[in-house]
Amino acid sequence: MIKKKTSSSFLLIIVTLAAVGLASTFLTSFTQLIKNILLFVISLAVIYSLVYYFVLRERHNRDELRKYRQAAKQSRRRQSKQNHNQITKYNHKKLRSPSKKRTNHPPHLRVIDGKKSSKKGPMSL
Repeated sequence: MIKKKTSSSFLLIIVTLAAVGLASTFLTSFTQLIKNILLFVISLAVIYSLVYYFVLRERHNRDELRKYRQAAKQSRRRQSKQNHNQITKYNHKKLRSPSKKRTNHPPHLRVIDGKKSSKKGPMSL
């Protein structure tokens, strides 16, 4: 609890000093304030671009490359399994003796003849 109070009071002191310095610079020399703000923004942009270029971009490319390699490996495994299954199915078919022929089983569904009227109704064409 004490650390939280001291850190918040320290932050309050820093923010208050920054506000006082900003107000005094605004009142004394406005052009110097604008130059300082522009210099700060430009330096932040340069630092961010350097960090992005050397750190974040490489991590992003590495992650994509890792995902691509994993997907390619998974695809190769899947295709090898499919090819292996096709080869084994082909070999099983090949190993069966050709002398055995399938016997045609009679269908277990039959057509039931119903009443067929020779008259056509007035609505039918």
